[in-house]
Amino acid sequence: MTHEPVPQRLSDADRDAAVNALRQHYEAGRLSDEEFADRSGKALEARVASEADALFT
Repeated sequence: MTHEPVPQRLSDADRDAAVNALRQHYEAGRLSDEEFADRSGKALEARVASEADALFT
């Protein structure tokens, strides 16, 4: 019997950490203003880890 993995739910602290990491990439010039705004908004709305992870690819 195989089981599907259960998605890891994110806490508020996890979402804040993702936004902070994105901010560091923005400040280093790796993200434009538009990319940072878009990805930060998505990070704050993310409910599971895979949604936040996708913002860094």
